[in-house]
Amino acid sequence: TDEEMVRAVPLSRDLAAVRAEIQGVQAQGGGDWPEHVGIGLHKALEMDWSHSQDGGVRLLYLVGDAPAQHYGDGYEVGDAVKMAQSMGVKIHVVACDGLNDAEMQSVASSTGGSLSNL
Repeated sequence: TDEEMVRAVPLSRDLAAVRAEIQGVQAQGGGDWPEHVGIGLHKALEMDWSHSQDGGVRLLYLVGDAPAQHYGDGYEVGDAVKMAQSMGVKIHVVACDGLNDAEMQSVASSTGGSLSNL
């Protein structure tokens, strides 16, 4: 298992600070496939999005190299998609290493986002 399953970086208008946090992330472990995509989406959507409540753009980027594993622990991908839709959050999926997954395409298209291959 991965030591750090989720790292939350608070949403902010300070793009330099957010960029620095993101650039400090390093992938470790691996070899476990599929991934717990649902918990990452839920944790991101549970953050404080109030800074964009008055017409701000709400975007979430899901970067992954494996399809979603469904654990039945309350962090299901479908529930996260419904939450994103109700909040007006578009989820853009960046698929790495040839990930071609119908569920990831659905996550993007259901929220007005897109799927890109890296």
